[in-house]
Amino acid sequence: MPTQPQSNQQNVIKNNASNALRAVVDVANEVSGITSGAVFTFEIADMDGHFANFGLLRYVNEVKADPVVEEHAIVFREIGEGSAGNAEVDSTTNQVVSMHRRVTDFGGEISATEIEQRARQFLERVYPDFKTIEPSLTVAVNMKGTRLNNGNYFFRWDDLNYKNTLPTGIHTDVDPFVQIGITANGFIFSYDNTVSLYRSQGL
Repeated sequence: MPTQPQSNQQNVIKNNASNALRAVVDVANEVSGITSGAVFTFEIADMDGHFANFGLLRYVNEVKADPVVEEHAIVFREIGEGSAGNAEVDSTTNQVVSMHRRVTDFGGEISATEIEQRARQFLERVYPDFKTIEPSLTVAVNMKGTRLNNGNYFFRWDDLNYKNTLPTGIHTDVDPFVQIGITANGFIFSYDNTVSLYRSQGL
């Protein structure tokens, strides 16, 4: 069976990753209350990069550690004036591992209860396994529902047990976690999910 030319394969990978990220952004917009006029503002910056909050390491000595698995992150940057947004998609699974975008201020505030409902509604749509695995995760009490950084809320769940399932000598760079960033008026501006990325490694 003939193989696709490399440029065609690259285009397929680019399209799949872009479509996966666009789907997450669309859900974030919908849950945030943006029903029209939203523009997809991400472009690919690196076709084979590294994930910011992921790493499985085997320590050679006290100061040197070698990676155990290869990382294949398609890294996006947000375009537009004054933007420092970025996103990461696993090129193997097309899972969106992170999405950070500039905050849009609609003015006003919604209740803390509604903010948490929105965060959960978003999470359950983009990560359907969340409801099943939530009991095994630890809520980061210092962040959950707490207004930080100019009135933004963060909801975070850590998988503190994952490291106990690893073979002897292998360590996580950062414990697997899921986190949503949402403004006081209900705009979802960030999403991180390394839980399924770590769990998919099969170690």
